[in-house]
Amino acid sequence: MEVHRAYVLFMLAFNLLILAAPLLAMSQSPIAGALYSLFELTCHQLPERSFCLSGSLSIGDCAPSFPYQFPVCSRDMAIYIAMLIGGLAMPFLYDVRSRKTPSIWILVLAAVPVAIDGGTQLFGMRESTNFFRMLTGAIIGFVIPFFLIPLINDFTYVVSKRKSDRKRR
Repeated sequence: MEVHRAYVLFMLAFNLLILAAPLLAMSQSPIAGALYSLFELTCHQLPERSFCLSGSLSIGDCAPSFPYQFPVCSRDMAIYIAMLIGGLAMPFLYDVRSRKTPSIWILVLAAVPVAIDGGTQLFGMRESTNFFRMLTGAIIGFVIPFFLIPLINDFTYVVSKRKSDRKRR
C-alpha cells in the first residue's frame, strides 16, 4: 500500500477513535475508558481546554449541558482533524510520492501561531480560548502531512534500497 493512502487511512481511523470516545461514554461502554486512557498518553485532557458533546450530539465547551468530553483537548483535536484534511488535500497540492519536503520555512510559519497562543498562555500572559486553540492547531495540523509523508516516503525508499542491495551481494 502506498504511503499516502496508508497515512490517510491511519488518520481516518485515529480521528474516528477520538469521535467515538464520547459516544461510547454516552452509552456507558467500558471501551470508552480504554480510549480515554489511550489518549491520556498524548494529551492533558483538561476539561477547560477541551470540547464536549451534549446528549443531543452538539459540540461545545465543556459544561454541565455538554457532559461528554472528547479524549483530546481542542488544540490536539484540531491538529488531528487537520492532519487528515491536509492528507486528503495533498494529492491536489503536492506530489504524494515525493521524497522531498517543502521548505522548512512553511512548517516554521505554520508553527508560529500555535507557539504564540500556547506560549502566551504558558507564561501567564493571557488565557487562550478553545476557538484560538482550534484555529492554531488546525494551521499546523494541515501542514504536517506535507512534511511527514515525504519523510516516510524517503524512509521506505532507503529501507527497500538496502534490502535490494543485500540481495545482490
